[in-house]
Formats: sequence, structure tokens, C-alpha cells
Amino acid sequence: MTGRRNWTDFLGASADARTDRDPAAPAPSGRRAKWIAGAVAVALVALGVGAAVAPWDAWLEQAEDAAGAGGKPALTPPPPGVARAPAEVPIFRRTEFQREAREVSESFRLGRPAEGEAALRRLIARWPRMEALRLALAEILARRGEYDAAEAQLAAAAEAGYRDAQAVTRSPLFAPMQDRPGFQAALAAMDEPAPPPADPPKPAIPSAIADGDAVISEANAEWSTRDGVVRAWFTAPEADGSPRLAMSGDSPEARLLNRLVAGGAAAGNRGDFYENRDDDHSLLRRGLFPELTYLEHEPAVRAQGFGRGLADGIVVASGEELYPPLFGNASTAVAGGPYWRSMARLGLTSTGGPQELWREYASNQIYIYPEHKDHDGFYGDVFHANTPYMIVSQGSSGSDQTALRGVAAILAALKPETKAALVRERLVAPTVQMIWRRGQAGIESDEAYLSPLAHPTVFDPETAEPERMIEIANALEPAQIPPMVRLKVLEESRPTPGITLFGEGLAQPWFDTPSAISRLFRGTERTMTMRVGAAETQARDDRPVSFRWVLLRGDPAKVRIRPGGARGEQAVIEVDWHEGVEAPPRGLRSHRVDVAVFAQVEGAALSAPAFLSIAFPPREERLYRDDGQVEMINYDASVRQAEYADPWLWPERGWRDLYRYESDGRPAGWTRTAEDAFERYTRHGARVIESDLRERPLRAEVMAYPLIPEREVRVVHRVPAGPRLVYEYDGPQDRVGYATPEPAPAPAAAPAPAPSAPAPAPAPDKTQ
Repeated sequence: MTGRRNWTDFLGASADARTDRDPAAPAPSGRRAKWIAGAVAVALVALGVGAAVAPWDAWLEQAEDAAGAGGKPALTPPPPGVARAPAEVPIFRRTEFQREAREVSESFRLGRPAEGEAALRRLIARWPRMEALRLALAEILARRGEYDAAEAQLAAAAEAGYRDAQAVTRSPLFAPMQDRPGFQAALAAMDEPAPPPADPPKPAIPSAIADGDAVISEANAEWSTRDGVVRAWFTAPEADGSPRLAMSGDSPEARLLNRLVAGGAAAGNRGDFYENRDDDHSLLRRGLFPELTYLEHEPAVRAQGFGRGLADGIVVASGEELYPPLFGNASTAVAGGPYWRSMARLGLTSTGGPQELWREYASNQIYIYPEHKDHDGFYGDVFHANTPYMIVSQGSSGSDQTALRGVAAILAALKPETKAALVRERLVAPTVQMIWRRGQAGIESDEAYLSPLAHPTVFDPETAEPERMIEIANALEPAQIPPMVRLKVLEESRPTPGITLFGEGLAQPWFDTPSAISRLFRGTERTMTMRVGAAETQARDDRPVSFRWVLLRGDPAKVRIRPGGARGEQAVIEVDWHEGVEAPPRGLRSHRVDVAVFAQVEGAALSAPAFLSIAFPPREERLYRDDGQVEMINYDASVRQAEYADPWLWPERGWRDLYRYESDGRPAGWTRTAEDAFERYTRHGARVIESDLRERPLRAEVMAYPLIPEREVRVVHRVPAGPRLVYEYDGPQDRVGYATPEPAPAPAAAPAPAPSAPAPAPAPDKTQ
């Protein structure tokens, strides 16, 4: 068998091409890759986007509706936009536009054309005059031979102002349409004079803060290319020298905080902003912290869908301070439909959401969201990741009030010089998180702080101790400010699509952000291995930083952490398959392992944690052999139907695989039970279509696993991918053999010219 090539060598790009997001994810190959690239190329260039989000907009209106609770009118979906290009999108709708455009580009890039086209059509419905979107859909339709529909999209692009007829003519996808009257009419419309360009946006003019309110308006806001979000400008109010009241009331924490602020030992809340995003349904009571500035949204801004629900991208500037402390809340949830979830889980599951959460964290911002059914006794802890980017409160509407008061008090209690350093170095949010976690009941030592009790997914309002938080915050000196931990995956094991991972466009990496990393245990191997580095973390001065790696959640017998480097700046982490995990501190069932990393600098406090989370599919049943090889996987086990499996993370796969091995332990393939049918697969992941008398595969077909939306959920299907394999063996005892692609059928030979008609045979002589 010397010199025989591996079967994947013959499959070209379908086996070797990988996306830049996930080297293990299959990329479309051959002609399919070309048409997909052509179909979205114009949109990708024009829109300038590249990450995806889930299509939440179809059911986001079902969120818990608190409209009117604070006297504000309910938000209604904004009307279809008139922008012809991304630069013309109104700034308060630009975050929404970018989020939806990324869904389109990412779905196609990862090989999920059905989801990509559905997302593209939704985006066109919102932005019917966006030329690039119409062209992209026209190319998709032309590729399928739907020429009438493609011409309608080209005509719509021309009507919107598209004027490059030559580019359309040059596209090979439109070549079969060249002589059609509808196509020629669209080209003629593209030769007409172009409509006038849209007026450029007016520069933002800072507005004054009046009576403790900073109102975001179309006049004082602009799009920040530096931050990728809306920036609102305000003039900083001048201190009037009047006696300062940090917190109203006669609670112990109010008396302590007022004494510190009055004596100049604490900074107070001057310069701090608070934003409510639930129509004042769970508003931090005005006057409780009199120095706070309340961020409001004028009616014209709210009419564009801005300012409610998950924080959708805002930075404020107060005078010369570009990143003042900003905290807020949204006591809302997506309450219905198959994709129900809290705002916190929405931020973690919509691709691009974790990156926005990180941007907030690194911009002195922190938001509080109730868990609302995502962390209770019925479903357990359904979060697939833990992060330091936000605070999640146990309960529903109003449960966020304790955290809101805690964050406001922490910000007010910081020493003036400490707070100035935190704001300047954009370490407000990590430091608030550290103090909030140390201020929980029972967390009174470093040992307790490094335990699971200090770092749950969700915080119970009953465990917060605001007086201790004020004391911890006020004791923090500038030299004691801990660094922000930054993580990076250096190496990791990756399953092989079609063999140890099933589902096009699916991968184990879910998100990589500097202080939180999420992985989904999708592969069939028993162990996921990663090498993670924290070397990018820097101290505020020249003091060396060391790192503590702690298992917060998971079976210690199934998780191995091996720190390396002189300061523990990297670690090899091995995580075995977990059937279920108990979630501290309440003992809820969960399906996630958490590893936390803390930075330690001599003379400074332990940092806020950075997290590595590995989530496991809740409804899968697995068995592994003693040697670690997989024996059985039931992807939708009947005994686990009571478990909640997020349909966006875990698409449905209705089959069970029973794995086979040779006597020496080498994989021999698997038998799949699906829809009451039995299918045999080779070790290469090809479905057997012909066997010999010894039941050895002779011919098999390579399979594809497209991800298709179905019944309001996502379903992985099995379809032949085209290439077939032929297996040969070195004698009757060889049960492994080797595979080569089946030769393509020879082209049919041209018919031979008809011979000239022969002379008629003589009539038989009946007399003989």
C-alpha cells in the first residue's frame, strides 16, 4: 500500500478549504463556492461586514412588554429605510443594519445558503432601496435559473439608483439572461441619469446636561468610526460648590457613602451616566443617587428603535472625557417563540453580540439584565458561557435593582484619584466587577474569591452586601488597581467535518473575545484540548503579572489544567465529555464547564476573572470505550427530551450513530439509525452503497450536512455530496483497505453514422 494517497487528497477544496473564522469548518468547493462568492461579493464589498447574528428580529416583538410603565409610548418597528448605501443609513439604525448585514455575509461564508438568503430577504424588506442587497439577491436567483425574479431585483436596484450596467453585463451569472427583454430593460434603466446623492450628515453639536438629564438627540449624536457605535456629545456641567449628597435615605450604606463623599474621601457620582432601556419599567429611582446623570432618548431617536432592550451601541462624551462611566439596565426578555431568552443570553448567542459586550466592558460601561427563566429550577442554568462583561440578576423584572444600586455605590465610593485612573485607563468595568464579586456574602478572603461562589453565572440579589462593596471600593488605591485579563487561544483540537462533526457551517468555537472565550462541544471525540495564553495582559506599571487558573465548574476528574511559563501565562486545558454539570451555588443542573483566569500583581488586588466556557449539547447521549474512543452517540435521545437545548446553538439531528472498530482498535466506521432506516458509513464518513460478501465497503458516497431552517428551528440534513469512493483490499484478510475516488463516467460516444441501406434480400423460393 506504499504510495497510496489519502482519500481526502482527491476531494480538493471540499476537504481542504477552510474559513478564516474556523479552520475546521468546511468551505464550499468547486462551482458552488464560485456562485456563492459571486452572489454576495457586491454586498460584502459595499456593506463591509463579516460577522453574523441570529435572526432574532422575526420574534423580538414577543419580548416582555413593559411599555407605558414609565409613561413612555411603546416602541414600534421603524418604517422601511430609504438609504441606498450604508453611509446613508441613519446613525440610530446603523447598528441594527450592520447586525443584520453581518448575518447575511456570515451565513454564506460558512456555507449556509438557505439561512443566508432568508436573512438577505429580511434585510431587503427593511432597506428596499439598498442597491447592493438587490444585486446580491439577483445573482442568487439567476444562479437558480429564476430569471424573472432576478430581473425584478435588477430593476429595483436600477430604480434605487444603481448605475453600473457594465458590471452587471460582465457577471457570468447573468449571461443566460442577456437577450431577455426584462434584463435589457433593467440595463437601460441603469443608463439613465443617477439620482442626486444624499445630503451628508450634519456634525454633532454638544448639548447641555439639564436637571440631571442628558438627552440623546439627532443634533448631538454622530457615528463613531473609532468605536463602531453612536457617540453622543455633552458639555460637562460645572460643580456649583453646594453641599454634596451621594445617596438619599437613611440606610447604613447611604450614611457610609455620604460621610465619605462629604469628607472628600470618595469621588461621588459626578460624571457618571445611567441609562434605562426598558421604558422606565425598572428604573433606578431618581434622587436615590442625586449626582447621577440620567441618559435619555428624544422621541425622534426612540422612533428609530434605539434605546430599548439589549444595549445596542452607545458611547457618550462629557466635555473632554470620551469614556465616562456608564451603567444601565433592561428589565426585558424575549418571552415567546422557539428562541426565547433573556437579554443577557441574547447578547451571548447573537454573533457580534459578545464583541459588543466586550466593547462596552473596555469602554467603562456595564449593564445589568435579569436572567428571566434562563437560570431557574425548571430548566436549570441554560447559559452556554460566563463572562465578566455584564451582571445578570436572579429573577425577572425588578431583580436588577440591587445590582444597579451596588454599581452606583461602588462608582461613588472610589477615591477621586483612583476613579480618575480607572476612567483614563478604561478599567472601570473590570474593577467594578471585582468589587461586586468580593462584596457578595461569604467572599471575605482571596481563597473565597477564587471559589465558584464568587463567580456564578447569575447573582442572587439576596447575597449582595452593599456596605462591604463601598468599603472595598474606597480602600482601593491607584497602585492597587488590578489589570484586565486578556486571553487568546493559541492551539486547539478541531473535529473533522463530515467525520467527527456533522453540520455545515457549525464549529466548536462560538466566540473569542479578550476576556471571555466560548466553545461548543460539537465533535465526537471524548476530549477537547486547548492551549490558552494570557500573555497579552499588562500591569499598569513595570510590576510582573502572574496568573491563577481555576476550575469553577465541572468534574475535576474530567478537566485537567496544566499551567505553563514562569508566571503561568499559558495553560493546556483538557476537557472530557460531561453528561451534566452542577451549577454552583444553587446546585442547578447545567451543561457547561467554566475555567477562570485571574491576574495577580504584587501589591494589587486580584483581578476580575476572564472566562473560558465549554458547553455540551444537552440532549445528546454518549458512550465512550475504555480506550477513549466513541462507542455511541444519540443526537436526540428520548431520555433527555426534558433538557432545554438552545435551537440556535444546537440544531436538530435526528439520528443515532453506533461506532465500529477493527480488532486492533482502528476505526471501521459507524452504523446510523435515522428515520427507521439503517445506514452504514465508512471510517471516512462516506455512506456505503455497495459491499462485498464479507460486508466490506466496495463503493460509498461522501455526504453533506446542510443546515436548513425548518419548523421554526434549525435542522441538519443528510444529502449525498457528489464524490463517490471505491474501496480496494489487499486480500481477503484485509478489512481496512484504501479508498480512491470513483472515476467519472466516460462521456457518451458520438453515434456512428447510419450505414447505407443494404440491398433487399431476395424473396425466398417457396418451391424449394
